[in-house]
Amino acid sequence: MDRYWDEVFPNLNRWFQIRPATPHPVLADFDRVMQPRAINAKGNVTGTIGSGVPHAFLSRNHFEPTQNLGTLDPAHPEWFSVANAINASAQVVGVAQSGSDITAFLYNGTTMIDLNTRLSGAPGWRLIGALAINDKGQIAAQATLNNGPRRAVLLLPASPFGGRGQLCPSVLG
Repeated sequence: MDRYWDEVFPNLNRWFQIRPATPHPVLADFDRVMQPRAINAKGNVTGTIGSGVPHAFLSRNHFEPTQNLGTLDPAHPEWFSVANAINASAQVVGVAQSGSDITAFLYNGTTMIDLNTRLSGAPGWRLIGALAINDKGQIAAQATLNNGPRRAVLLLPASPFGGRGQLCPSVLG
């Protein structure tokens, strides 16, 4: 079996521990529990950090402390956020608490954004979690129509000629 791994992963002979985030003054064990969920080709890692109330994290360099991406509302560190995926530009998507609801988010490098605030032409739809993002900025997510069953949706970024991102028209019917 070792020979198989040597052939499939010939250079898997070094590893680095991802540095924890700075301890959070309100959240216990925040800096001790990390769960990686995704990695991009540049080695940027995302996932969750914290035990009781997880927050999404981003590690761009294993020599530097992990970045706590926080929550949709910085005034509420007790809300949770969970990162699910990352693309080559280090944009992160996931699910986050927003009051008593959950919603899909995009971290664009500086800010965590509720993706529901970016939908256009999709009345009745509510995004409840983003699961994947590719290098074109297209996002695979879960949504509900008028609080019905969960459905898979494809979010398309705004075109360079204007307009906002929307649900792929083929899923609206």
